Amino acid sequence: MQATMLEARRTVLMAISDSTLQYQYSSRLSSEGFNVANVSDANECLDALRCRAFDILIVETELPLGQGEGIIEVLRNDPQIQAVPAVIIEIPVDSRKGHRRSNGSPLAIEELVQVVESRLRQ
Repeated sequence: MQATMLEARRTVLMAISDSTLQYQYSSRLSSEGFNVANVSDANECLDALRCRAFDILIVETELPLGQGEGIIEVLRNDPQIQAVPAVIIEIPVDSRKGHRRSNGSPLAIEELVQVVESRLRQ
């Protein structure tokens, strides 16, 4: 039971600019026992990674001020940042209007929880 309690307190850095998705994902992960820190752009994400150790990073591909893949590249090359597993998610875009859809998530909340738990077991 004690090991389960310790695992449940793992910290997640969520770098998603869509505030609705960020809230939905963060709320669910928190209810599963994770400590979640939220940022909404690449600069905030990198600052957080340099200041604190996280167990996992969830980052969107099109994060403002630097895309998700760019953050992963910095993670590989910046000695100030502790190695952290990452989950990169894509936020759907409504191609006719050129903006993000707010009526759906790129990854079901349950699926995100499963992916995070799986990555942390690796």
